[in-house]
Amino acid sequence: MRWFGLACFIVLVILAWRKHSLKHYGLAILLGAIVGFLLDCGGVTSGLWNYPRQPFMSLNYWLLVVHCWGVFGATINMVNDWYMRSNWKSYVILTLLIMGLYEIPNLATVSWHYTVSALMITVGWFPLVLAFRLSYLLTVSQETRNKFRGILDVISKDRVTNTR
Repeated sequence: MRWFGLACFIVLVILAWRKHSLKHYGLAILLGAIVGFLLDCGGVTSGLWNYPRQPFMSLNYWLLVVHCWGVFGATINMVNDWYMRSNWKSYVILTLLIMGLYEIPNLATVSWHYTVSALMITVGWFPLVLAFRLSYLLTVSQETRNKFRGILDVISKDRVTNTR
């Protein structure tokens, strides 16, 4: 699986260089590593998945898994920015594409192991991809930040109204 991650990294670097988006690619890798680590803090510690060969918080985890999360985040965001439209159909297609791209090699290598059902895994990919995409968009897009603030304002006003 690490060779697959390295191949994805190299292909994305070449594409980012050709599309003059190395800055955004680097940001997507950094955010992917951060978001992936935070997700592992919740998922691994609650027993939803684990890494048999790279135990959580071991040196191998930091050297391999965190970097792979970065490439994963960059894959989601760069493919979406370069080739997809920002609508629900593209989101579903991208999620299914990325899920297949990562889960099929994992069937052979068992780089990570799940402790939940296949249905939970499949359903879980949708909020997973959304978390990586939203973290990136909140960082690079003022429009997305404004929409997010608007949603938070509506939620907070609703809470105030319901408590009275």
